[in-house]
Amino acid sequence: MNESGSASEHEEDDQASENDQRNDDVMLAMAVVAVTASRRKRRRALQPMHNSSLTGSQRVEEILNRHEEIIQDLIRMKLDTFRALNGTGPSSGTQQDLSTRGAMNQIRDMMADDMWDRYQASP
Repeated sequence: MNESGSASEHEEDDQASENDQRNDDVMLAMAVVAVTASRRKRRRALQPMHNSSLTGSQRVEEILNRHEEIIQDLIRMKLDTFRALNGTGPSSGTQQDLSTRGAMNQIRDMMADDMWDRYQASP
């Protein structure tokens, strides 16, 4: 009786183990389906914000040719300030603009540590 009881316990353990494995497989499959569905849903929800056929420089030129208040609202600065920073304004070519451009060219290729050392205040 002990052997037959032991055999039936092993069968029950094996059956329980198989059921656990099936349940794990089902849960894993459901998780994969849920993740895949959420990714597809997110992907479909994304739409381009700008669908202009213009290139970047053409778009900037179009913006810069608008009314000054619209430009200020879009780029958050006055047009003459933008042009001075960009080097395309009426002041471009002046000594100050050239010196600013020269300084920018000097630091363009510097590493962050080099810039930190160079512009650190004296103790």
